[in-house]
Amino acid sequence: MSKPSRRPNREADKKNWKERKKAQKELRKRQKEQGFKPHEKQALPNRKSELEIPEQEQAERQKVVEEKIKVYRIIFPKLLKELKEIKDYRNPQKRKHKLTVLLTFRPSEEQILYSSRWHPKTPA
Repeated sequence: MSKPSRRPNREADKKNWKERKKAQKELRKRQKEQGFKPHEKQALPNRKSELEIPEQEQAERQKVVEEKIKVYRIIFPKLLKELKEIKDYRNPQKRKHKLTVLLTFRPSEEQILYSSRWHPKTPA
């Protein structure tokens, strides 16, 4: 025999949850009858690289980096100008780096840490 809950409104919450689940189930059933296909989530691919040799991957990575740098050259001057307007509340005697440097470090770090996913293909 279970004890009654000490949390107020728990029984009402459980009832609402069961009603909501039942309504969702009925909705999915009606949609299925009408021919509606639910949106399927696409999983990230878990596979080896399609490239044959590491040099191909290096060339591909180089191309991606060059495209990102083109975008950064357009965005960064405006971004730096806007970041300079942000007041730095840190103690001036203790800070080593300007705030703009810290705020622009993250996109640069992403670029630097772009890692390799190359694995040699195994013969089938």
